[in-house]
Amino acid sequence: MIAEVCALLPPRSAVAFLRDIGRGNVTLAHVPESEFPVLAAMMEKYADRPMDFADASLLWLADALGLADIATLDGGFHIYRTRRGRTLRNRFL
Repeated sequence: MIAEVCALLPPRSAVAFLRDIGRGNVTLAHVPESEFPVLAAMMEKYADRPMDFADASLLWLADALGLADIATLDGGFHIYRTRRGRTLRNRFL
């Protein structure tokens, strides 16, 4: 996800983002390897939509943490559902 964020940001903002990570201002989350089949199943379920690994990871993380709000530039999250059947509110769109 760090690579995707940096790819979407202007270079100076990407540098600032990386520095924020180094300062502990950003929390990094690890998707356990045992959850990769879950992510693969999400990507198969939404194969007719533009769900990629980053989208599946964000959906999985929001569900795992019980979050209802996310911030992403991707617009497909109004379609996606967590394993609990909930939709997520995208605060960027």
